[in-house]
Amino acid sequence: MTHVFLRERLLLPTGILIAGLLSAALAYAAFTEAGAGNSAALIADGFLKGRLWVETCFDLDCASYNGRTYVVFPPFPGVAALPLVAMGGASTSGFIVLTSLCFILSLLIWRRILGQLGAGGRDVVWLLLAVGFSSPLFFVTIRGDGIWFLAQALAFLMTSLALHEALAGRLVTAGIAIGCAFLSRQMSLFYVPLLLVLSLHPDAPLRSGLGDKAIRSLKLGLPVLAAILLYLLYNQARFGSPFETGYIHIEYPPGVLQERLDEYGLWNWKYVPFNLYHALVQGFHAEFEGVGQLDLVGMDRFGTAFLVASPWLPCCSSPR
Repeated sequence: MTHVFLRERLLLPTGILIAGLLSAALAYAAFTEAGAGNSAALIADGFLKGRLWVETCFDLDCASYNGRTYVVFPPFPGVAALPLVAMGGASTSGFIVLTSLCFILSLLIWRRILGQLGAGGRDVVWLLLAVGFSSPLFFVTIRGDGIWFLAQALAFLMTSLALHEALAGRLVTAGIAIGCAFLSRQMSLFYVPLLLVLSLHPDAPLRSGLGDKAIRSLKLGLPVLAAILLYLLYNQARFGSPFETGYIHIEYPPGVLQERLDEYGLWNWKYVPFNLYHALVQGFHAEFEGVGQLDLVGMDRFGTAFLVASPWLPCCSSPR
C-alpha cells in the first residue's frame, strides 16, 4: 500500500516537476545559444553554394583532403540545417530549437508506439518521462549546438519514426525513415532487421509466407539501399573512394585520440574491450584539473554506460 501511495501521490508529480524544470533549462539554452559552432551549418552552406567542401571548420569534425576541407559527417544533418542556414548563413544559431523540435516529435511518436504495443494509463506517462528525461536524449537535445548531438537527435527521431511505421506495416516509409537515420548516424543501419521482424504479424510463423516476407524485405530494403548508395556516392565525391568516410584524414591535436590513430588506425580489435566496457559498465566519471586537481572541468569524454545513464532500461525488461 505504501508503494502504491508513493507512486500515485508523490513520485509521478515529482517526476513531472523535474521534467518541467529540465524543459525550462532546455528553453533557456535554446534562446541563449550562440552561433558559429555547428558544422551542420557548414555542410548546408556548401549545399546552398553547390559544393561539398567547406570554407572553415568549427571543431574536430573536419578532414583535409586534396587541399580542401570537408565535414566528415553524413549529409542529413546538413539537409536538416538548410532552413536555418538559408536565413542566417553559416554562422547561424537555432540548432537547439531544432533539436528541441526533434525531441517533441520523438516523444509524440513514442506515445503512438507505446499505444501500438498496448501500453496505457500511467505506464505511458512514466515511459515517456524516462525516454525524454532519463536517457541520453535530453543531453543530446540540450547540446544541439554541436553537430554530433544534432546528428544523434535526428537519428533518434528518424529511428523512432521507422519503428512506428514498421509496427503499422508501412515498410516503405519505415525504410525511408531508417535511411535518413543512417545518413545521420551510420550505425542506425543495424535496426533494419529489427524493423522487418516488428512488421510481421505476431501470430505468423517465421518460416511461412516466404513470398510475403520477400515483398516486405524489398519494401523496407530498397529505400535503405538507396540511402547507402547515396552515402557511397557522397564519399566518392569527397574523398575519392566510396568506402572512405574521411575520419582517417582528421588532424587531431596531440593527445590520446591521435596516439591511438597513430598506433592502431581506425579499426582494430583492441578497441573492442574498451568500447564494450564504456557501453555496458563505465559509471559516471568526473574529471578534475587545476591546483591539487580540485577544479571540476567536465565528464569523461568517452561517456557513461547506457545501463548506468538509463537504469530504467533493465528495470522495464524484468518481471514486476
